This record gives sequence, C-alpha cells and structure tokens, in this order.
Amino acid sequence: MRSHEQAPRVVNAETGLATRAWVAAGSGGALEGALLLAVFAAGMAAPLLILALLWERLGTAGRERLRGREIQIGPWTRHVSVVISSALFIVLGIAFIVFQGGNALGGVYAALGAPDLALAIETAVRDLATDSPLALAAIVTAPVVLILVLLLRSRRGGRPNAPETQG
Repeated sequence: MRSHEQAPRVVNAETGLATRAWVAAGSGGALEGALLLAVFAAGMAAPLLILALLWERLGTAGRERLRGREIQIGPWTRHVSVVISSALFIVLGIAFIVFQGGNALGGVYAALGAPDLALAIETAVRDLATDSPLALAAIVTAPVVLILVLLLRSRRGGRPNAPETQG
C-alpha cells in the first residue's frame, strides 16, 4: 500500500456484537451478562422467526407486497424502501440537530416520568436476576421457545399427509 493511501475502515456486525459483549462483561456477573446477550440475540432473531412463520401463509400476493415497488421521483427511479428509509434518516438527523443529540430531551423525559419508570424496571429486573435467576432466564427464553414451537407446528401443518393405502 502506498503511503498516501489509507486502509479502508471496515465496520461490520462483529463490531456491534463486540460492543454488546463488552457491556455484558461489565454487567456485574456471568449470569447477568449471559442474560443480556440472550436478550440481544432474541431481539435480533425474533423478527426473522416471525417472518419465517408468516412466509408460507403470505402466499405469492403477500410476498409481492413485501417486495414493494419502484417509484419515480423526478428523473430518479427508486425502490419504496429506499425512499422511506432515506426520509427516516433525514428526519432522524434533523431531530438529532434540534434536540442536541438527545441532551435537550432530559426535561421531556422527566416530565413524562421516564427516569422513574426506567429505574423501577431496572430495579425489578436486577432484583429478579439476583433473587431468582432461573425465573428471569425462563421469562427471557419463553418467547423464543414459543416462536420455535409455532414455527415447527406451522411446518408440520403445511405438509400434505401421505396417502393411505388400502389393503
């Protein structure tokens, strides 16, 4: 590599996972860290499992709706998802500037009682993790198990039965 060239900066999924692992490691204990990573993994996998459950039920028409369509804006032709995500990023950027990156929202959060609610939830989860870690693990894993059971049932229900032979 020449001296004036810079190596490309690579940001990938491992960076985000490393951040979560670092937070989990500093969470206070092995069980708390494991539960934090389990919640993170369930949050990433749940939408995909739900989509897998619904995929066959959607049929061809439903899948076409998921794919969306292209629209023309002036001389550009763009997919609807690109237009929507671009608009959301613009709105998010404007909100970030207006609210000073979230710093100006402290008064709004306090007026709504959000800090007290967050503290109450955090305290309840910490007490549950300390007093009964298996109960917390069951609460966290129950939705994932439910989704897997539903997925297995839908796959079994979608298969045609073998024809019976008469003897």
